Amino acid sequence: IRDARAKGMKVIIIGITPWAECHTSSNTAQIRTREVNDWLRKQATADGSVVFVDTAPLGEGNPPKLRTEYERKDKPDHLHPGTAGLEKIASLIAEAAYQRAPTQADKKSELELFAERNWRNLSTELVQHAKGGNPAGIIMLSRNLPQGYTTIESALRALNRNDIARALDKAFNEFIHADSGFLEFCRGQKAYKGVASPSVALGTESTPADRRLVMRAIQAYIDHVAGKNGGWEEKFGDDLRILMRQAMQQPRDNLDVNGIGDLRTLAAVSLLQWRMSHRNEPAGAWGNAVGIKPAAAAPQPKAAPQPVVQPPAEGQQRRRVIHP
Repeated sequence: IRDARAKGMKVIIIGITPWAECHTSSNTAQIRTREVNDWLRKQATADGSVVFVDTAPLGEGNPPKLRTEYERKDKPDHLHPGTAGLEKIASLIAEAAYQRAPTQADKKSELELFAERNWRNLSTELVQHAKGGNPAGIIMLSRNLPQGYTTIESALRALNRNDIARALDKAFNEFIHADSGFLEFCRGQKAYKGVASPSVALGTESTPADRRLVMRAIQAYIDHVAGKNGGWEEKFGDDLRILMRQAMQQPRDNLDVNGIGDLRTLAAVSLLQWRMSHRNEPAGAWGNAVGIKPAAAAPQPKAAPQPVVQPPAEGQQRRRVIHP
């Protein structure tokens, strides 16, 4: 506090919020909380350079517990304030430290707060998982969703963010467009021949039609590789089926060639990168981190038992026995 005041900085001290019904609370702990808040309150100065923000308005009762309206909506623990509680604290800070009510710009939605905590570098993380062949990493990101949203795409649309599109652009420019198998496939397909051109790249200036064409080429190539028989490609086909049906909960075994650059396409790109560097691993071995078990090797059929032919009794004619 002394150092901050010496540099002309305002110090804002926020009191401990009410928490009486938390499972770790006790009479002793509540007495100690009141003592700490009293000490913090005494640090405030008359000139306003040190301000104490009393969080008592968030509580009720004696000892004070967090009001229901300020609890977290998902998994309330009587300790951590939810969005309404955080907004109330922001309001108390604005009033105590700056003598004004908070503006709309001071407030953030629960979705925005979730994105700040979890998706600060989402596009970069997606590219790293795709390039590094870590489909499980993409699946884990897709399962960590804010309350009220069933897909990561819908949440990003609500935030007006295009992280997945930017990640696919970068993945295409950095390594997909340099893949010899992908280029050979595109050159052999009339519809995608232009995608193989060295000058093709995706970015903010790309038209929606250009982006859809590139996405269709990527999706068609992945399905093409997955449809081959034998070798690592056949294992990749099994991988893709596991990805779609088990990890992505989709009622299909391959990608829909629709030109939409979604998370399924990015996960499939990552899966292909993994399979090309793990050609002998069983299908699904990439999914341990997300609860997917590797496919068991097909059991070898047991040999049919050979019939036991009893020798004829002495004096009897030996008959020829034919077994089907």
